[in-house]
Amino acid sequence: MHLASQLISFCRLRLFPKPHHDAAAGQPTLTAEGSKLAADDGIQHRTLNINGINMHIAEKGEGPVVLFIHGFPELWYSWRHQILALSAAGYHAVAPDMRGYGDTDAPREARGYTYGHVVGGPSGAG
Repeated sequence: MHLASQLISFCRLRLFPKPHHDAAAGQPTLTAEGSKLAADDGIQHRTLNINGINMHIAEKGEGPVVLFIHGFPELWYSWRHQILALSAAGYHAVAPDMRGYGDTDAPREARGYTYGHVVGGPSGAG
């Protein structure tokens, strides 16, 4: 396994535990902190198959699409306040978990994280 692949796997599995959805409660939870995210904010969650991976998106609102892209080492949740504000202002706010983060698939090989893959994924999320 290449060094880059090992680093990606280490970060994905140990440093940034995956959030998971608590189906019984009908809301997402954070495994790392055990704290519940707001379930009554109206943000919808979907998984889309984009460029060969399953990509989790959080979205709310109707109208022109505004796409929020998080940085390292964040999740869609970083944009929760902006999603609510822009959806209230008449926009369709969309925030994906980027490739390898949160509930989006994490390719095992480093070649699955090229610029084309990272940038190409979110462009299909709206």
